[in-house]
Amino acid sequence: MDGPTIKRLRRRLGVTQEQLAAQMSVDQGTVSRWERGVELPRPRRITQLAQLLSAAEDRRVLRVATASVRHNLLAATLMDSSGRLREISQKGIDHYRVRHGVEIREQLGTSMEQHLKDSGLDAVWADIERSGLMDGSALLVRLVVSHDGYERATHYEPMVVDGELVGIYSFLAGPQTFDGSIGYQLRRLEIVHGDGSLDTIDLSRRDTSNT
Repeated sequence: MDGPTIKRLRRRLGVTQEQLAAQMSVDQGTVSRWERGVELPRPRRITQLAQLLSAAEDRRVLRVATASVRHNLLAATLMDSSGRLREISQKGIDHYRVRHGVEIREQLGTSMEQHLKDSGLDAVWADIERSGLMDGSALLVRLVVSHDGYERATHYEPMVVDGELVGIYSFLAGPQTFDGSIGYQLRRLEIVHGDGSLDTIDLSRRDTSNT
């Protein structure tokens, strides 16, 4: 935790020297001396500084993700680490209203399991639970459905900071043409594991009469 590192992290997190000094219970001059290498933080201060910057980094990740979803041109959502819906794009609001007859804004704060159920996709919840998405061990989970000759895929990406799941970002991609039956059908669940390997679960043979 040398001077250039402290300065780089502070600037990246959008924190002023005065703000950092207030959080560390020191004066602004002390932070300035740390960053210029004139003075090194004591071990206790280094631990405190690392904790503050780590917490700020977690908040920064969530702020960036929230802004990305809120202003996304795709149907996108953001869930917290417990899978509760926290943010949705306007395109997402329109999509769920037209495709599923769901006012998704009324579901803010609800669980991913309930969200899938209300969207008619509850048949795949057990697979998603086993995929590693909810603990951050999967790198990517992709749910593919077909509808009236087109395929659409919902991408779920866990956001992990220092080994801890802090949220789940998702967006809807497509449509792509599909040579298959007319109607709405679950197609497959694709899981990219932490080692980069891909698993595909065929959902098309299941009884999806409830969807």
